[in-house]
Amino acid sequence: AVVSTQSTGARTAVVVCTFFVICYIIFETAVILVLDDHGEFCQNSERFPMSFRNKYVSYSHLLLFINSALNVLIYGLMHRSVRAQVSKIVCCSKTRLGSSS
Repeated sequence: AVVSTQSTGARTAVVVCTFFVICYIIFETAVILVLDDHGEFCQNSERFPMSFRNKYVSYSHLLLFINSALNVLIYGLMHRSVRAQVSKIVCCSKTRLGSSS
């Protein structure tokens, strides 16, 4: 049982880190597109129009927040103990809500 728990923990860490690296690389790419050679905000660029860069930066920033939300789902999907605790909380909440009305 100990080996199984350790391998599940290792797999979870790999999945969480992989999602983080993917999201962070996309965000850093957006930052590079927005900055010029001197590290200042670039207003004009022939390669990437401003509307594209604004959308790309906004979506990549949103992706960092989504990454944090995905961590909760990853832990929940990969760990039986987390699923059990969440179901206890949800079931208790439903019972409390049902009894109070």
